[in-house]
Amino acid sequence: MTHLFTCFLSFTLLLTSLFGSDKEIIEKAYAYLDIGDYLSAASELKVALTCRPDSKDLRKALIKVFSESADDMAAIQLWKESSNLFEDFSSDVKTIETISWGVLKKSKLTSLKSVKNSALVGAAATQDIRAVYFLKEALCQSDATLRLIAARLSSRFGDKLLIDTMKSVLKHEKVWYVRLELIKSLASLRCQDIAEDLQELLSSSQTTYEEKVVAIQSLLLLYDNITEEQLHKLIKSKRSGHRLFACQIISYLNKHLDIQEIETLLNDPSFEVQGAILMALATLKLSDREKEDLLDPLEKLENAKHDFVKMNTLWLRTLLGNQASLKKLQSFVFAVNPEIRRLAAAFLGRTGSIGEELALETMSKSCDPYVKINICLGLTGVSDKTKQIRQLIHKFLAETDHEKIMWQFYMSQNFKMISPSLIRHIPEMMDYPALIDSQTRLSLLNILAVLRDPRAEDAIKQYLKSKHLGSTFFASRALLEEGSLEAEESIKKLLSHPDRHVRVQAGLVLAFYGEDENAFEVLKEAYGEVDKELKAQILEALGQLGSKKAIPFLTNLLDDPFNTNRMLAASAIIQCVNH
Repeated sequence: MTHLFTCFLSFTLLLTSLFGSDKEIIEKAYAYLDIGDYLSAASELKVALTCRPDSKDLRKALIKVFSESADDMAAIQLWKESSNLFEDFSSDVKTIETISWGVLKKSKLTSLKSVKNSALVGAAATQDIRAVYFLKEALCQSDATLRLIAARLSSRFGDKLLIDTMKSVLKHEKVWYVRLELIKSLASLRCQDIAEDLQELLSSSQTTYEEKVVAIQSLLLLYDNITEEQLHKLIKSKRSGHRLFACQIISYLNKHLDIQEIETLLNDPSFEVQGAILMALATLKLSDREKEDLLDPLEKLENAKHDFVKMNTLWLRTLLGNQASLKKLQSFVFAVNPEIRRLAAAFLGRTGSIGEELALETMSKSCDPYVKINICLGLTGVSDKTKQIRQLIHKFLAETDHEKIMWQFYMSQNFKMISPSLIRHIPEMMDYPALIDSQTRLSLLNILAVLRDPRAEDAIKQYLKSKHLGSTFFASRALLEEGSLEAEESIKKLLSHPDRHVRVQAGLVLAFYGEDENAFEVLKEAYGEVDKELKAQILEALGQLGSKKAIPFLTNLLDDPFNTNRMLAASAIIQCVNH
């Protein structure tokens, strides 16, 4: 009986294929596809193709069915076969894009973490609506790595489905670095629902320094404005985290308070709140009356118990024209505590023309490279001692080559200093401290390029030779900040450098920057000769570049034996098609 039914079904399909138009057959196959019946959809088209092997539309439809069902190898095989039969088939970018999505979809069936991670990054890079479903599934996985990557990538999409999923996951997330990434993404998407949770986070004694910084940054993103009543409520709160946030809001929204409220914050029992209000006052454009009102409260704070508060006070008084405070501030640069020395140096460097002479003198006396670099960076753009500043940056990079460094923020996103790395290792992110170190060093190289240092090109070249460049995408953003044309020109020259490694790294940076198609030829030529890790970076870079010229090269990699390369090639194709 079963055999008779099978014969009847085959006969019915054959009749449909003989007498139905291509359009009707494809519509019927797609109807099966809509309900997830991939087998019937494929059968419908396979039978039709036996009768009409010259139908391009039927072939494209069957490729789509194979791709949707994650049978990517069948889709690639049919595409190659069809390309041999029809001259223009291989250049049909829509079909190539369909196959590429099939390759990415196949990743959901694998148990290999590296393949899943690559497919997730690749899907998100396409900026396609289909990537939302990849991210949603990854946010709910048991693997913390996938959740971390999905949380970070979700900030690129404003889809309600993703936002709701992230909010739901945040309520139960136990892994601290995944929680931080969820908070940052939701805040960047202006999700007001998390404001209360962030304020709770600020007030908890269990909150780590990293969580406090992220909470404040995220809250600031959520506040386009604040009423006087809301601000006063925060200032009078019994929770120090709320008062700390009030100070950040004052600076962020340029809010001016009456002297009574300012004095309340200046005398706060929390040194963090005191430092934050001092930093806020330094950023505000104060009237003569406001400056006069601050004289007595600030003079009293010079005897504060906490050294950070003392230094911040001396810096603010110096900015208000008090020369005696400048000399007292300098004394902290020679303190025993290296943290105090670094912060004092950062303050001293940012005293403008008032403290320039003393800052230069202090640099020559200090033996601490972090003191020198932080004074130096503060003077950049203020002092005319450009040659001396460039020399100090070079010397610092050489002296600290054996250790890791980072940018450290003090009470404000606009006030930062160089310090030894305090970055914690994240098991799920390979060599994270080294990545931050790379970004920091590249930002210093960028400053050299902006200052037109004649050695900047050589310094960049030497750095690109390094095997510890880390993530080239982040590195290129640090090196080629907006307006840094000098750095860009320096790197373009390196595309013809005799050292292959330098050529490849230069090509990667320029490809990620997305402005120079000459990088494609360099990367294409090098692809077959580099290691697996560099291959992956090249594929990511070609996707970012988005050159249509890269599509034929990338399609040849869709049946690569390494799944990670296949995923990245598929993602790059989709980006090139839609660039």
